Amino acid sequence: MNSNCSNLIVNIATGNAISILELADMMINASRLKIDPIFAEALEGDIEKSHADISQAKKHFNWEPKIELQDWLTEILEK
Repeated sequence: MNSNCSNLIVNIATGNAISILELADMMINASRLKIDPIFAEALEGDIEKSHADISQAKKHFNWEPKIELQDWLTEILEK
């Protein structure tokens, strides 16, 4: 680990792009609830897809994801 880091912003994420609908579907599947997402008109500034750059975590901390998001969601909801 590089200890010369100061005020470094680091994303901890999967490194894969995901839409809000994909995330909602993953959460619904993990929760095992029988529900459907509710759709509404997008608001100005809404994020359609999110993709966190995890390169700083890899570079400074030798970190990379070890579990898929779907598996992690299922694991935390089962606890």
